[in-house]
Amino acid sequence: VDAVVLNGVDSSRCERILRQILTELKTDRLHGMERSSSHLYELIMEFYMLQNDQMQPQSKGMQRLLPLLDYIDEHITEQMTLSDLAEILSVTPQHLCRTFKETLSMRPFEYITRRRIQISKRYLADRNMKIAAVGQMVGIRDVSYYCYNFKRLEGITPNEFRAQNF
Repeated sequence: VDAVVLNGVDSSRCERILRQILTELKTDRLHGMERSSSHLYELIMEFYMLQNDQMQPQSKGMQRLLPLLDYIDEHITEQMTLSDLAEILSVTPQHLCRTFKETLSMRPFEYITRRRIQISKRYLADRNMKIAAVGQMVGIRDVSYYCYNFKRLEGITPNEFRAQNF
């Protein structure tokens, strides 16, 4: 098998993500594909950000943001403030917002919301779980806010998503 080497790819991060995908697929035959989708999204984001960095070589923003993106994934259910996030990278909140916008073309809380919605999709597979509980499991305590953001990002409500996919 020929190996492909991509400059700038954090191979250990990609390997971790791929292992998570394989684990989800192997351990849950019924819902493994849905559960692995958030990890696949994370892998796609890794390559998207790499492509973005290569198009703008002056931007080292992605390398700078990787520890923060890992932190966000590990603490996705917790409430976070801009100050908390900026402190992780030892920058000001304004600098964090600017770096995030330049690197990912979105603000930090837009990224967090997108990740939460992506992760929530796997919980929607459990038809016995109420929509409010799904939102809470990903850190969104207000069911209306969860439903609003789900529809804004996915184009359908959580109930419609559940009906179409499970």
